[in-house]
Amino acid sequence: MGELETGGRTFSRIFSLSFSGKKIAIQILGLLDAFIAYSVIRWIGGALLQDALAPAVATVAWVAVVIIMFLTWGAIAKITVAEVAELPPVDMKGAIRSTLRNASPLIVAPLKIVLIILILGIIHMVAGWIGLIPVVGEIVWPFFAIPLFLLSALIVVAFIILLCGALLLPTIIMAGKESPVSELNDFLREHTLRFIGLLVATLVVVIVVNAFLTSVIVTNAMISDRAMGDKYEQIVSRAPARLYTVVDQVSFIFMAPLKSAPLRGYQTMLCPVTYSAGRPVDTTGLRWTYTFAGVVWGIFTFIINLAIRSLPLVIFSVAGTLIYLGLKPAAAPKG
Repeated sequence: MGELETGGRTFSRIFSLSFSGKKIAIQILGLLDAFIAYSVIRWIGGALLQDALAPAVATVAWVAVVIIMFLTWGAIAKITVAEVAELPPVDMKGAIRSTLRNASPLIVAPLKIVLIILILGIIHMVAGWIGLIPVVGEIVWPFFAIPLFLLSALIVVAFIILLCGALLLPTIIMAGKESPVSELNDFLREHTLRFIGLLVATLVVVIVVNAFLTSVIVTNAMISDRAMGDKYEQIVSRAPARLYTVVDQVSFIFMAPLKSAPLRGYQTMLCPVTYSAGRPVDTTGLRWTYTFAGVVWGIFTFIINLAIRSLPLVIFSVAGTLIYLGLKPAAAPKG
C-alpha cells in the first residue's frame, strides 16, 4: 500500500471515486431493496393492523430502510477502502459477499443508535400521555418543561450520531475494526473539529449535486410541458405515482435541503407524476394510448429517479471512507 494522503487532500478525491458504475449500481439495488421492504412492511401493517398501530408500523419500516442503507454503504465502502488503500480492486460480487459476511455488525451498530432514539422518544411520548389525563395532566405536565427540553436535545444529538454513524460506521466495519460504535466515538472525540469541517463539506457537496440533478429534471419537465401543453400532464397523470413517492421516502435523508430550495414551484418534478403547472387539466375519458404512454414514461422516469437518488448517496458513502482513512491512515487495511 502506498502512503495515504490525509485530511482535505484525501477528501478531494470524492468525485473521482464516486462516479463509479458498480458503486452506483449497488446503491440502486439498495434503494430498490429499501423500496420493496418499506412498501411490504407498510402494506402488511396496514392490512393487519389498519390504523391502530400506524406509527409503530412506520417506525419498523424506517428501521428496515436504515438497515438496508447500512448494508448498501458497507458494500460501497468495501470497494472504496480497497481503492484508497491501494489494495486489489473489489468487484460488485466481492463487495456484496463481504457485506454479507459483515452483516451482523452492519445491522447491530446502527440499531444500537436507533434503539436509543426510540427509547428517548417513547419517554417523551409518555410525558405527553400523562398530560392527556384530565385535571392531573394540566397540573403535572407543565413541570416537565425542562426535562422534555433536555430529552429533546438528547434525541437531536442521537440523530446527529446516527448521521455520523451512517457516514463512518460502514467504513469502520469494512476496515475490520472491532467494537465499531466505540471506534466511532473515539474517532469523533479525537478528530472533532476536522471531522465537523469535512462533514459540512460533504453535506454541501451532496446538496450541490442534488441541486444540479434537480435542475436537470426540472428543465426537462418544463420544456416538455411547454412543448406538449395539457397533453404532457395528461400522460404523466397515468404514470404509477406510488413508485416515485416511495423512492422519495426511502431516500428521505437527502430530501430536507430540497424542500427549502429556491425551486419551490417545480421541486415536485423530482416526483414527476405529481407535477402540476397550476392550471386545471381534464384527465377523464382519455384513450388507452395515454395510459400506455404514462406507464412507459413512468418506468423510465422511475429508473432515472433511482439514479438521481443513488449518486448523492454514493457520494455520501465515499466521503465517509475518505474522511475516516484520511484522518486516520493507520486504520486502512494492509495488502
